[in-house]
Amino acid sequence: MMTFKGGLLLPRRISSLVTLLDAAEIWLAGLTLGVASLLVFISVILRYCFHYSVSAFEEIIRYLIIWSTFLGGSALLRRNGHITIDILIVRLKERQRLILQTFAYILGIVFCALLTIKGFGLVEQSIRVGAKSMSTLRLPMYIPQLAVPVGGLLMMFRFGQKVYENLTFLSGAKESRG
Repeated sequence: MMTFKGGLLLPRRISSLVTLLDAAEIWLAGLTLGVASLLVFISVILRYCFHYSVSAFEEIIRYLIIWSTFLGGSALLRRNGHITIDILIVRLKERQRLILQTFAYILGIVFCALLTIKGFGLVEQSIRVGAKSMSTLRLPMYIPQLAVPVGGLLMMFRFGQKVYENLTFLSGAKESRG
């Protein structure tokens, strides 16, 4: 059985997994950004009211924002939320526009594949040498660095969804876009 999910005609089981991924991305990106915001607030209160600073907060905040950026980037890509320069594309006919978009999405897949490969290489190297942060936390560096390949994989999947959607539409397999 096929289900129409956000512009995609997908088998029901895959549609359920995509829905779960959508929710997980939004929830985790929001959680990491919310915790980072809370830590910034606490840090400001401690600094200005009690003249006390927790140096570890700055590092934790930085890493949470990195994770939020990569998770949120994938969620935004799914919802066409990224800034685009469309001066050329709005002047094209729909078929030409879809072909050009599909080409751009394929380039996005290639970029994200390279980002993912290099990101996993960086994580592997950090694990191998036992790299830790320079702060008092001495956090293993693979934890924040893992955001790069994870985000790359998620965005590669989202670009793949866009390619599938456009190719499905171009092939005439569905009558209207959602």
